[in-house]
Amino acid sequence: MLSAPPTYLVIGVRKIAQSHHGRPGAGPDARLKPRANWTRIRRAIGWLAALTALPFFLWLPLGWLGLVPSMVDVFGVTGLRIPASIVVGSLLVAAIGFHEF
Repeated sequence: MLSAPPTYLVIGVRKIAQSHHGRPGAGPDARLKPRANWTRIRRAIGWLAALTALPFFLWLPLGWLGLVPSMVDVFGVTGLRIPASIVVGSLLVAAIGFHEF
């Protein structure tokens, strides 16, 4: 047999719901939603990070086709970690910037 929830729980939930009443954009989960300014800043950082990774993405196939010097010619085999780390770091920052895009 199911019983009703305790009275203190029901009153506590009502108080939480009433405490956010009347404020625009506020609600029980308002603290979970990012503000508009931070969303724009995060999105701009995401685009900047994606644009940082873009030249390395273009350089790789162009180097394979022989249109530009390949990354191996410029950095050497052991130096390939430099552009790789730039790309991976940029894409991680872009993923944070485009979170909930």
